[in-house]
Amino acid sequence: MADITFSDQEIEQAIAYHKFVSLIEVTNGITLPQKRQEKKKQLKKGKSLIEKRFGDEVDVVCGLALIKNTQREIKELDFSIKIPQYNSVILYKVLEDILSSDFLKKEEKDYLKAISESPMGLASKLNFNHVSSSKRKRRGMILRNSEYKRKGELFAKIKGVILEHYVGHLFDIVMEGDYKISLRTDITDFEKNPNEAAYTDILIAAPPAGFRSGLENLAEMYSGRQRIKVETAKIINNY
Repeated sequence: MADITFSDQEIEQAIAYHKFVSLIEVTNGITLPQKRQEKKKQLKKGKSLIEKRFGDEVDVVCGLALIKNTQREIKELDFSIKIPQYNSVILYKVLEDILSSDFLKKEEKDYLKAISESPMGLASKLNFNHVSSSKRKRRGMILRNSEYKRKGELFAKIKGVILEHYVGHLFDIVMEGDYKISLRTDITDFEKNPNEAAYTDILIAAPPAGFRSGLENLAEMYSGRQRIKVETAKIINNY
């Protein structure tokens, strides 16, 4: 067995048990070509390390969950999930879960509470990037560069955690039977020098047919403006 470890040993055991895992990267829009390639590289690296760990015994599928995304599709994926907007009930349930967990440090939790209580609202905040220096001037925001940079780093960390928890919670709603979801799992290959690592957003270990049913349920969850669209490749449809 390759000298590869998972930071979440329960998901490693679940993958071995189900012989199937879905690797999902989450974003709320990919506007730059290099960012699109970065997401594909993250999926490719994660898949490679999982396959090295388990060999041919485990099937690995990869996909993207895109929230409020307006860009063209990223090809060469097994599936994609388009989430047109946040459901406020789920979003604030996710907020409660994060604040009661250890995914964020105290400073990050305090900042999360502050932006969630702002008049703009948490969902609106998540739909925008940290404002540019020109916008700061127009809005009369006087921040030292170091302070602004720090707030940007806080926002980026918080945003990533929220997006991952949001999609993970959606799957918790639609998955049936036996399954295991893991968020922010690190997979490290200690055979490499220096060590090679993949930092995954979401891993879902389940029976293949169970995961396919979860995708189908996800597509049927909402109607109207909140309707979630799922696109799958042949490999998913064959399960």
